[in-house]
Amino acid sequence: MYTLEDIWEDFQKVYDVWFKDLQGYSEMDLWRAHPDGGWCIGQIYQHILNGTLNFQVIVIKELIETQEDTEKEMSELGVISYRENAFPPRRFQTHRDSANEPDMSNKMKLRNQMKRAFKAVQEVKEILANDPPSGKFQHQIFGYLDAKQWYQNIPMHWRHHLRQKEALDEAFTVTA
Repeated sequence: MYTLEDIWEDFQKVYDVWFKDLQGYSEMDLWRAHPDGGWCIGQIYQHILNGTLNFQVIVIKELIETQEDTEKEMSELGVISYRENAFPPRRFQTHRDSANEPDMSNKMKLRNQMKRAFKAVQEVKEILANDPPSGKFQHQIFGYLDAKQWYQNIPMHWRHHLRQKEALDEAFTVTA
């Protein structure tokens, strides 16, 4: 079982990689089309930031206010993934929506969103430090997660997409 401090340190490490790498990208690097039609680097940034700011942090705060679905469990894949503190090394099909479409944000906007995400994750850590009771909410892959598990999902999700970003870096020989 990972402590809040473990999860926070994990987030800080993966955040630092994403933030440092962002500084090394040109605008062209961020929005260069993926050779296989997948997401470009900028879209990956948008995806993890949208997931953190517009979903995970909100879910965590709402779960602290409810006791719904506390009897429901993680999926088998969820149990394994959370024990390993990592998503399995494979691609997942998720719902495509406008949040995944490139808006060609400039690098400064992404940098500001990165800073907002850092503060939001830190804020949630402070809320969870009081060990509040929590309901559960279903993750489409991992089953039902409580607030702390959703918090752990943040750095897990960022690391998962780091593999995707690193493959694009290599394909484009970007030295971020």
